Amino acid sequence: MPTFHGDAHRNYKFWVYPSEKEIVTPTWDFRTPDICNHHKHIGNHDGIQEYECLGHSITYHGDPTRKHSFWLYDHNAHVENEGKWDFKTHNASEACSHHKHIDGNHYECLGHSQDGDSVYPSHHGDPTRDFHFWVYPQTKGLVTPTWDFRYNVCSNSEHIGTNGEGIHEYKCKGHKYGHK
Repeated sequence: MPTFHGDAHRNYKFWVYPSEKEIVTPTWDFRTPDICNHHKHIGNHDGIQEYECLGHSITYHGDPTRKHSFWLYDHNAHVENEGKWDFKTHNASEACSHHKHIDGNHYECLGHSQDGDSVYPSHHGDPTRDFHFWVYPQTKGLVTPTWDFRYNVCSNSEHIGTNGEGIHEYKCKGHKYGHK
């Protein structure tokens, strides 16, 4: 699910103040727009620049319906969801570089940047549907916010199609440092 800068009650807007003006709300008022690398400029109001954060995507390993959990198994074990949330290794760091141990062979992916993981590709989308995700128009409610978005959050995706309601379907091809 994307993360945002700015005021959630005002469409994730944030403001950049010139040095001669006092910052009103440090939570979403800044001196530079560099706090956010995915924004659009809205306008200028008495020298205060207004921006809208467009969101920052996080990629994961694991099952998104179970807190991005994943499990490790013996190399000779039969696993149904290998590479999605089942991995044949005894070392969790071979499956995910940013995780925590839950218990036994159960781990939780803590998320990776848009660039992915350096170990094993991480993804956007529904792992049970080959990492597909959907982009909804502003006029439609999101059905499953875990893989439904307002814009294409993925820098390595394939557009599958658009339905009659204007909902675009994409497939995430995975993210791994140094790989496209």
